[in-house]
Amino acid sequence: MARNTKFDNIDEIMGSAAMSESDKDIIDTRNILEIQISKITDNPFQPRLEMKNDDLVALANSIQENGLLQPILLNKLSANKYEVVAGHRRVAAHKLLKNKTIKAIVISNIDSTDEEYEKIMAINALIENLQRQDLDILETAIAFQNLLNKKIYNTKDQLAKATGKTNVYVSKILSVLKLDKMIIEDLEKNKTIKDMEILYELQKILDSEIQLKIYEEIVRGRLTRAELREYNKRNITIPVQKTKQKNNNIFRIECKKNNTTIKFSTENLTENQKIKINEEFETILKKYF
Repeated sequence: MARNTKFDNIDEIMGSAAMSESDKDIIDTRNILEIQISKITDNPFQPRLEMKNDDLVALANSIQENGLLQPILLNKLSANKYEVVAGHRRVAAHKLLKNKTIKAIVISNIDSTDEEYEKIMAINALIENLQRQDLDILETAIAFQNLLNKKIYNTKDQLAKATGKTNVYVSKILSVLKLDKMIIEDLEKNKTIKDMEILYELQKILDSEIQLKIYEEIVRGRLTRAELREYNKRNITIPVQKTKQKNNNIFRIECKKNNTTIKFSTENLTENQKIKINEEFETILKKYF
């Protein structure tokens, strides 16, 4: 039976590594090991979409000048094979420098045939990247959606707890994937916008042509988040508004295109339920209006 460990945060990971002294090719120095790069393969569940060459060269130069400040995290597949849990940019930079070994901490020893393998590799890689703030908005959204698609987590609530994020954050960042395909491709290639809130507002615009035009205005710095929110309020909006009546929350949908207005009380709904209603109504509006 393969040994494995489930970690919920990077502090647990960094404090738990251990390795037998009998392992060859390894120098054990207070749990930070020197492992041959030729025996390390990439994490198949790595959430990062790409590595820019300029960034990689800069990282390699930094490592050459200052050394590796933080060891990579590995899963041990066999006596002569390891898999990156987190740190594949650091491995790539070492390869660029033609280094033979790299400092590492082995956090698990789990075979790829083990039923827990995918879950451990995927969530640990995601958490480490999130806590290092190494992922952009789109990479995080795709990683979250993959965890749900693969049933590693069945609900957004479970995903939020596992990653230490709020339910609102998880719902908002997943909504980024509703953006027009051309916008998604630009975000992936150029990483032009780093503000999740403005992308959340942008995906509320149901007309793809208008969405693209507004995206271009945002990229050029001609439209702010506040101005986009105002635009949404004037056009197709799905806000939760408080009226002057005490404890009376009104959910209001307005579609100026065909003068449709729907409103009802949300007094007994949670914030998460309100967000869910937003998502469901947006789907309906896109389909029928």
